[in-house]
Parts: sequence; structure tokens; C-alpha cells
Amino acid sequence: MDSLSNLLGSLRICLFLFGLIRPAQAQTQALPADAPPSDDGPRIAIERYFAAQALGNAEFLTQAFTSESKIQFVEGDELKEWTRDEFARRFQQPATDEYRRVRRIERLEVSGTAASAVLTLNYPQVLFTDHVSLLKIGGQWKIVGKIFTADRRDAGQEAIREVLQDWSLPFEPRKIVGNIYYVGTNLISSFLIVTPAGDILLDTGHIQMLPQVTANIEKLGFRIKDVKLLLNSHAHFDHCGGFTAFKRKTGATVVASKLDGELMIGGRQRRLRQW
Repeated sequence: MDSLSNLLGSLRICLFLFGLIRPAQAQTQALPADAPPSDDGPRIAIERYFAAQALGNAEFLTQAFTSESKIQFVEGDELKEWTRDEFARRFQQPATDEYRRVRRIERLEVSGTAASAVLTLNYPQVLFTDHVSLLKIGGQWKIVGKIFTADRRDAGQEAIREVLQDWSLPFEPRKIVGNIYYVGTNLISSFLIVTPAGDILLDTGHIQMLPQVTANIEKLGFRIKDVKLLLNSHAHFDHCGGFTAFKRKTGATVVASKLDGELMIGGRQRRLRQW
């Protein structure tokens, strides 16, 4: 019920935001890929590049960049390079968090048939800064080269780590009542239910907490290999983050509601697209 309430609440928020924010497609579809050059000069090429990012449409990118253009960046202290077509293959569909992405032209300098621009692509997990070079070729402005940097946002992850550390301090395991034992930490619960047919573990905590849960079970005189059922209270990572590792160790069967099971599977398969 808690997960369902959270999901419904998230849906309401999404619908509210949808009413306030003009969808990316509505902003970019007004600019067809074969639009003629305008008085804005090089901005038309940049806007096509932004449209490719927003819509996940490689056609806009091939219109914005020359076929010989190069995209260069540094990864692990080494120079990396993509061709335009290699870069274009990264655009398959709009990102799921597109409504949170903001792109801006920070600086644009034009001199005759040459121009340079600094662009920022502000995404939830990363801030890209693009430096692009443009030329007016055959009456049309095209991007002939791009170099970029990526500032990964680790502050949020660091804050999460600090909270989890505060919530995961050692706590003496104990018998609660009957055959139910507490094996969690100071602020994240995990319960062991002992039965003749096999033991049941209710939640593991997050993955970093799993060694404490294991140690607490053994400290009470029980064995993790006797756990036959791994029961989930709800699909938050601080309650089920250790499920995969625990199942691999013990072979226990995971038991969850249909909705929570779908959320856990979705969380495992989700991959954030940065481009």
C-alpha cells in the first residue's frame, strides 16, 4: 500500500508538471530538419543540435554537423574522438528525464563566415559544456567541430552515502518475541523469522549493510544458508538493495508484491542515458 501510494503521488506530480512545462517536442517540432537558413545565422545549426538532443532524433544532428566534423573529448587523460555518424548513433529516442534537461547558448561570436559558441547542456546527473566551431558553407551554417567536458554530479550521491552511513550504525541483534529476531542496524530494520521449515529474512537493507545483517544472524547462533525466503516489505533500495547478493549466497526465494516486484526489476534494468 505504501509503494502504491508513493506511485500514485508521483503520478500526480508528473501530471501537474506536465501542465506547467511545455513538452520538448512542442518546442522543437516547429523547426523542421530541412528548414532554410534564417537571419539568426549560426543559431539555426545550434538549435538543430539541441533538437537532436531533445527528441533523440539523429536526423537533426546530421543536418547540424558537416559530415567531416569531429567530436573530441578527454576520457581517462586520453584524447577520444567520434565522427559525426558515430555521434549520431547515440540518438535513438528522447531521454526519460528530458523534462528536466536545460540547454543554453552561453556565448556566441560571429566573424564573417566563421563562428564559435559555448553551450551548456544541464542534465540531472551531469553538466556538459560544449565548445563548437561553425562555418557558413554554401549559404548554410554548419557545426564543423565540437569539444566538450562533462562535470558529473556526485554531490547528491555523496549526500545519500552520508545518510546511509548514519542509518547503518551497528546495533546489537536481539530477540523481539517468539521466533522473531531483529538483525538490522540502528535505523534500518531487518528481521529474521525462524521456523522448522526454514528461516525467513524480512529485508536486507542496502547492499553496504548486508555484511552487518549477516554478522547479526550468525551472532544470534543462526546460519544464513538456512534462510529459505527473502521477504520484501517495499521496493526502496535501503530495504531491498542487498537482495541480489543475498540470494546469490543462499539461494533463497524472493517474495514480494506484484507492484514491488515490478519496481525492483525496473530499478535493476534502468540505465541512465547521458546523451
